[in-house]
Amino acid sequence: MSQTINSYRIWSLEVARAILESQASNLILPNLQMVQNEFGYIPHEAIELIAKVCNVSKADVHGVMTYYTDLRDTPAAKVSVKLCVAEACQANGVREFAKECESAMGVKINVHNPDAVELEGVYCLGNCALGPTALINNVLHGRLTSSKLKQLINKELDI
Repeated sequence: MSQTINSYRIWSLEVARAILESQASNLILPNLQMVQNEFGYIPHEAIELIAKVCNVSKADVHGVMTYYTDLRDTPAAKVSVKLCVAEACQANGVREFAKECESAMGVKINVHNPDAVELEGVYCLGNCALGPTALINNVLHGRLTSSKLKQLINKELDI
């Protein structure tokens, strides 16, 4: 049984190779997604492996990876907060809310934080009537307040 961190396997080239070979896809994006789903991120070594599997250059794989903002090359924090900063949420006060979040969590929005909490601004989570809205570890939450957000984060951190 392999070791895990935050419910993801610890990076292993051998495991990645086995996963990619078992799926037998020569498409870049699905292979990148498989690696990220397994390990939580796409290490540099995986780019070369995917390039070989897909019979393309490393530059092609890197281009696809950097195009899609949900693909990442560093491990995610234990708690990922994707805060909607689109117009409807702005009308519901998300700008002030984002400042409160940064202050309360001690992190800056869109600055990678390898610690326990990561805050990212995203555009439209499709929950416009219930803003401010955020995805917390891929679970949608609406009508957030700073105290409700802190409570949800603490629950994810088991505090």
